[in-house]
Amino acid sequence: HLMVIQQLVSKLPEGRRVFIGVVLFTAAILLLFHSELQLENYGNFDLLLTRTPVIYHRIQWWFEGKCVGSSPDGRLRVMFCNPRERQYFKFLPDGKLKFGDRSHYGNGLGSEGKCAQLGMGGTRLVLGDCSTALKFNFVNGSYLQLQDTAQLHKNPCVSPILLSNEGLVPNPSPKTRDPVSLSTCHEVASRITLIEEKTFQEDRKYLSLPFPAGESKCDFPACGINKIVPPVTNLPPDQVDKCKDLSRCVTVVTKTARRPQLVLRMVRSIRRFKKYRSLPVIAYDDGIGEFSSDVMKEIAECSHLRYIIGDDEDVGIAKGRNLALEQVKTKYFLLLDDDNLFTETTDLELLVRILDTTDATLVGGKYQE
Repeated sequence: HLMVIQQLVSKLPEGRRVFIGVVLFTAAILLLFHSELQLENYGNFDLLLTRTPVIYHRIQWWFEGKCVGSSPDGRLRVMFCNPRERQYFKFLPDGKLKFGDRSHYGNGLGSEGKCAQLGMGGTRLVLGDCSTALKFNFVNGSYLQLQDTAQLHKNPCVSPILLSNEGLVPNPSPKTRDPVSLSTCHEVASRITLIEEKTFQEDRKYLSLPFPAGESKCDFPACGINKIVPPVTNLPPDQVDKCKDLSRCVTVVTKTARRPQLVLRMVRSIRRFKKYRSLPVIAYDDGIGEFSSDVMKEIAECSHLRYIIGDDEDVGIAKGRNLALEQVKTKYFLLLDDDNLFTETTDLELLVRILDTTDATLVGGKYQE
């Protein structure tokens, strides 16, 4: 290729040859600079992890949003990423993983300052003396792989595991408290994300608030910052516009995904009651293509049902609901899931009456299993 280019360039006038030479030289310099910059950024990762002041990181499973944590016995497990628990690690310069620090957030579970190593039998990662700890490489910015430069491609990765007849198998769908160990590197199961502890805590600061005193019904820390909703008040008589026909006031809306039989079951449960037999229903289905002729016939024969099959596949529940809402012509709508059913206790008239006569903008019911 270089010989061909040289022959072509040699036939050009001298002025153009000089110009092309300058362009090629400049491109080479820029390419070299870009390559050095990329290598420098990648090579400085160890400096980022070991810099002063010490940076602590949460090790979060990329696909699940759960973290690597420690149980009271020192075993590493899959845990909910809890800002109230010490689940952070320090990466030591030699590649060891040091769990927490007694001086960072005070006393913890008793495992702070210990490092990751294999426990008895070699089937679990546990926390122990750092002098005998394992050493890891952070590979491709996504995997913690055991160090061994001679056989790096064969080295195991930190992964949630399952015990099977084949030994330790990476678990792509772990549950909370499942064990963590070394297994064959798995593209999904072994993939992690590192989150600086300071950033993690800042993003979840409301979850670390104390539980509100005297609020017996509050079982979530952040409920202490919720604004108190003012009581619903009745509208002045001249502002009341009562609904006289439910079918002209309310439309049932649901989003589904290739589940027409559930939608039909829901509609049939509505039609069981005389007062709801003309209630319009709009279902938005983000599956692609039509159903069998039998299913399409059932849909066509279902009165007051508008079943929309979208043009785009898997648009998501929020967008699908909004697309269905665009078709609503009534004053109110009732949002249901496709597996909901009307029962003898369903009372739309009560919900509509509250909306008609008060300043409430949203009303809801109670689910029954």
